[in-house]
Amino acid sequence: MAAPRPLVDSTTTHPLLPIPVVMVAVEPLGVAIPAAVAPSGGGALYAHGIPDGGASCAQRRAAGSSWPAATAASLVPLPATTTAPSPLSSMASLSLESKGTEQHDLESKGTELGPLSQLTDLHICFLENVASSSSAILAKLGEKYHLRYLSLCCTSRLGDDGVLVKEEEGISEKDKWQIEEVFDELCPPLGLENLNVEGYFGQRLPRWMMPTAVAPLRSLRILMMDDLACCIELPSGLSQLPCLELLQIVRAPAIKRVGLEFLQPSNHVGVAFPRLHDLIFGRFVEWEEWVWEEQVKAMPILERLKLNMCKLSHMPPGLAFHAKALKELGIYGVKNLSSLENFTSVVHLDVFRNTDLERISNLPKLQKLVIVMCPEMKVLEGMPALQRLNLEDYGMETVPRYLQDVNPRHLLLDCSLSLLTSIAAGKSGPEWHKFSHIQQVKA
Repeated sequence: MAAPRPLVDSTTTHPLLPIPVVMVAVEPLGVAIPAAVAPSGGGALYAHGIPDGGASCAQRRAAGSSWPAATAASLVPLPATTTAPSPLSSMASLSLESKGTEQHDLESKGTELGPLSQLTDLHICFLENVASSSSAILAKLGEKYHLRYLSLCCTSRLGDDGVLVKEEEGISEKDKWQIEEVFDELCPPLGLENLNVEGYFGQRLPRWMMPTAVAPLRSLRILMMDDLACCIELPSGLSQLPCLELLQIVRAPAIKRVGLEFLQPSNHVGVAFPRLHDLIFGRFVEWEEWVWEEQVKAMPILERLKLNMCKLSHMPPGLAFHAKALKELGIYGVKNLSSLENFTSVVHLDVFRNTDLERISNLPKLQKLVIVMCPEMKVLEGMPALQRLNLEDYGMETVPRYLQDVNPRHLLLDCSLSLLTSIAAGKSGPEWHKFSHIQQVKA
């Protein structure tokens, strides 16, 4: 099963994400799994290929897809085997969807899923329709020791702006409690490497993400969570995972504060997130505070950080102090943030639509800076290694004065026609003195 790509930059792929695999088509609600075994002359298992090389629950819902309702044309034969495989025990990939608005106990589905001990990839959608945690217990996820990829999905309760849609504003306490109980019983097995969670609307995250119960995730390398409609805090056990390399959490409108509980150090190495390379927080639309002081050791090999659509007023001092391997930093649509300073290892910085950003300073290794629609920017300083500066703002009436304080080799300006005309005048124009020291200018 292909995992969804990071959402902040759709053009970026990550070397850890698995390649698409063919998924076995199943009917919803535990109806017989269509594993057709050929006569004695050789086995032929028919499977359904996922459109576009793999899609998340949200992507299929957005496209109006009814997968896995396979048609004859979409069924493709897998290579024949010399002996007929067991329809259950030898299955490697499976996708289950419990569609419909009525509730189901899914007991039959859980019973069918339980014996599938050889699964390596499992995708379960519409989990909001599971009526009780006892049904989830029957799935026996913790006993599927070959499982490497797991996707657990509910229908999204959030709109495109990352907040609850009106008809869902009244998610009941009973519904929250029920989905929490169901997810508690879907604890992954040891050995899981890639976990995707979508549409979860419990107020707390599953217990197996807490420090006292995080052992089943000790092999986890990739964790992606999207649409956490009601979660009020991030899971406190993730920082202790020894193998976690990529963490992406997108659309968590109830998060207002990320505290020290998010950075509890591992008992083995004494540092939080010891292997994390990539961190993406997107559309935490009410997030205002990130607590991380300099004495808290964390993320020593973090290379890429992207923050998108939140209300942080400042970056935590511990981030710049401890993330000495950070190379790429992207800040997109962060309200209230006025300055970015002291990221001494960053070589590439993107700042897009940060309406209150005024100052960027002390980035001694910065080589590329991209500034898009940051109208309050006034100060650029302390970046002696800067090679490229891209500046885009069609509301600019003059070339910013802060260009006089940096010396990139290349400057790319995307601006209004009137400013472009002024720049094109060269030495005779009123803007020449602001960029005359730059070796190459394109506008």
